[in-house]
Amino acid sequence: MCYIAGFAPLARIHQRAALRAGSVLGYGLGLGWVLGQATGWQLPILAYALVLTGMGVAAALRQGSHLVFLGAVAFIISDSLLAINRFLLPLPLEHMLVMVTYYLAQGLISSGILSDHAERPTP
Repeated sequence: MCYIAGFAPLARIHQRAALRAGSVLGYGLGLGWVLGQATGWQLPILAYALVLTGMGVAAALRQGSHLVFLGAVAFIISDSLLAINRFLLPLPLEHMLVMVTYYLAQGLISSGILSDHAERPTP
């Protein structure tokens, strides 16, 4: 939710951003549907899928470095792997895959934000 709060104020809608956001939204709806069916439509799981999707959409619409969006995608992949492993089927090397995509996500998001701040002129 903190990422949503940080990304949303910089959201700008244009064709490429809308396509990215639509792709994330479609994936999020699909993930929510699959997880909902697998878990008996448990509200906390659906709420988390909604927040994760919202973070991805906010990152897709965010003006600035594309590294932030790539990081958000890596974050979505990381949490999707966790959910798949927990609720659908065991994944080989799940822990390693989750941690690699999670740290990649945090690094890309941080790098993108730092890059945006470095490019701003100082007052």
